Amino acid sequence: MRTILDNKECATEIINKVLVNEIEPEEIEKYNSSYITSTLKNRECDIVYKLKNKDIFFLIEHQTKIDYKMALRMYEYSLEIRRSAIKGKEMNNKKIEIPAVIPIVLYTGNKKWNAKRGVSEIQAKLLGYNEEIDRYNVVDVNDYAKEELLEGKTFITKAMLIEKINDTEKLKPVVI
Repeated sequence: MRTILDNKECATEIINKVLVNEIEPEEIEKYNSSYITSTLKNRECDIVYKLKNKDIFFLIEHQTKIDYKMALRMYEYSLEIRRSAIKGKEMNNKKIEIPAVIPIVLYTGNKKWNAKRGVSEIQAKLLGYNEEIDRYNVVDVNDYAKEELLEGKTFITKAMLIEKINDTEKLKPVVI
């Protein structure tokens, strides 16, 4: 999937599934997806694209299994992308905007995705205090009918179809 998502058309198809306004492949560029965290750990997310001439990033992480810590992972990745994007920039201006990161999980597993999507949903709670931390989006292969994926024009929809069916015998009648 990482190789498929290297293709801007495939990536924008996934990105546009979570956006209100559609973007075109020529509006994005690949961005560094490998980071050294503040604890000096090397972390690498699947793929990151940046909207050209804007500090808006799209983080796409492919999952075949449900990860119940995904909210924390996506939060970590988003934070590292922001740190990378502001490195060396003047941050003492009260009008400063931090970069936006739109985190997307492309899930192609068999079960319906049921992990919590925000860090605030999985963290310990204190009565009377409610902290909303960044949430991520999911493009779940289980939300799409086989016919809908067959009608798709790009390779990503075909790859999602193959992942969805995941059985050679059941796949034959669909592709023949």
